[in-house]
Amino acid sequence: MADAVLYNTLAWVIKGSPNYPANVASWINTWFLASDTYMNPNLNYAQIVRGPKTSGFGRAAGVLDLRCMVKIVNAVLVLRAGNAPGWTNAIDSGLVAWASSYIGWLTTSPHAIAEAAATKCVTLIPSPVLGRRLVS
Repeated sequence: MADAVLYNTLAWVIKGSPNYPANVASWINTWFLASDTYMNPNLNYAQIVRGPKTSGFGRAAGVLDLRCMVKIVNAVLVLRAGNAPGWTNAIDSGLVAWASSYIGWLTTSPHAIAEAAATKCVTLIPSPVLGRRLVS
């Protein structure tokens, strides 16, 4: 989905067709805003290991699964700057609210904190930094 959001944004910049930002708005709505389909703004169950001797939560490494937000945030910043047709204030403010909740989880969750302490945490840095650009 992140690739589709980014590439449709780039196609809009190149071709100018309003279909591309409309696609992006639809995907953002489906994945982050619509009450019946949205993703919770946390990764509590990412990379979950099932079985009788597990915690019922995902592994700390699951935090890396949402590193694709970098592409989504960059696409949104382009759509905003270009006043893209179909990119509405409602979609924008809804995504800002979702990103704010996710950043809150990312900076306080034991899973996220454990992953940030790991040596591979460099891949986590762009997501909250770009997320802050989205919400500011």
